[in-house]
Amino acid sequence: MRKIIFKLTSVLSIFLIVFIIVSCGSNKKNPTITFSNVLEFAYDGASHAPTVTVTEGVDYTVVFEQNDTFYANDAPKAVGSYVIVVTTKENKDYNQVTDSKAFTITKAAPIVTFSEENEFMYDGEAHTPTVTVTEGVTYTTKYKQGSEESTTAPIAVGTYTMVVTTTEHPSYKSIVAEKEFKITIEKIKPIITFSEQKEFVFNDSPQTPTVTVTEGVKYTVRYDQNDAFYSDDAPSAIGTYAMVVTTEENDTYKADTVWFVFSIVEDKPTPSIVFSEDKEFVYDGQGHTPTVTVTEGVQYTIEYHKDEVWYSDDAPIAVGTYAMVVNTEASDSYRAHRTWYIFSIVQPSDKQTPTITFSEDVLFTYDGEAHTPTVTVTEGVEYSVQYEQDEQFYSNEAPIEAGYYAMVVTTVENDTYKSTFKFIVFQIKAVPTKLVPNIDFSEDLGFIYDGQGHTPTVTVTEGVEYNVRYEK
Repeated sequence: MRKIIFKLTSVLSIFLIVFIIVSCGSNKKNPTITFSNVLEFAYDGASHAPTVTVTEGVDYTVVFEQNDTFYANDAPKAVGSYVIVVTTKENKDYNQVTDSKAFTITKAAPIVTFSEENEFMYDGEAHTPTVTVTEGVTYTTKYKQGSEESTTAPIAVGTYTMVVTTTEHPSYKSIVAEKEFKITIEKIKPIITFSEQKEFVFNDSPQTPTVTVTEGVKYTVRYDQNDAFYSDDAPSAIGTYAMVVTTEENDTYKADTVWFVFSIVEDKPTPSIVFSEDKEFVYDGQGHTPTVTVTEGVQYTIEYHKDEVWYSDDAPIAVGTYAMVVNTEASDSYRAHRTWYIFSIVQPSDKQTPTITFSEDVLFTYDGEAHTPTVTVTEGVEYSVQYEQDEQFYSNEAPIEAGYYAMVVTTVENDTYKSTFKFIVFQIKAVPTKLVPNIDFSEDLGFIYDGQGHTPTVTVTEGVEYNVRYEK
């Protein structure tokens, strides 16, 4: 019995030892491997991979696989799909474990940059903004205007869209970028013409001059009276009106406003209004005006306009161009009437002649630089300079080449000085390509006959060969 108990005790001891050994061996833990949530990266030429966090104190290795095969020990840069594989190293506390995470590097959008220019002046040449695309990426360009497209940069006036389409690239996807721009011209005023009829006899119906505006230009019409708005519709009542036409701006023409004065009058004769033939007066500090004769018995008033607006009720004094406006009053025999006469007050004609003075330098030696005499003109007088050769225009710039030239200075008329011109002839000498040798003769010019040969002696620059002959 004692032997049996001993054997049982021995067996239990062995099991306990094994249990302790097994228990002690399985006490290691699995370390934690955590990957970041960012699993997609846009290509930018740099390395990319999810970040990994492993239980502190546990060493580990990282490799990258692609298509289930080893790719690299370093994080990839190229576009593609990858797997990051993390394997921990076993230590006394942790077991060896392996975990992985799939991630991708996707194609990036290339950078397309347009220049800031969005408006070009028409000059008969093609115009377009400039474009810069990420290096290595090819692209195509086309130009749209409405429903029309072209691969050629436009020349004509208009509004266009530049469309840049990049080509698919191993690292960059295809994108489309657009920029709108215009080609414009220096806009001009449209032509607005009115019919010649300025007076309409009252008939209780609306009456107005006809107007013609450059084709394709939109415009509005209104009617003013006494410098104030009267109506958008043609008037029918007796009176004097201004037909005001305002055009709208478009790609070719600028906005403009023009008016035309007309009258609706009673069915009575128009009084006679006759102006003297004086259209120009010389300024002398006094008021000047043409004389006017109106049908006897008709009352009238006079006013003066300048630049199409009222100027004064008195005759003007200052230099300028004026309209003498005569307004007659209606009477039992005559209807009211309005007419005008254009005249000017001008500066006295005895303007001074400005002084033009040239320097004495009229001979220059060619050296590849421009040469010209200097000029001095009366202070405050503007002038232009041009150069002539052989009595024909040569240039607005001082000449460089050897030759004879005329410098022509022309002054601009102003309130004090009249216009005049003056010229001076000057020369730019060519530099000789070779020196002229020196040849000196002795002063012996008379010899007595003695049957021997006689001649003056001659000296020539040393080193220069020469020959002599005699003529008679």
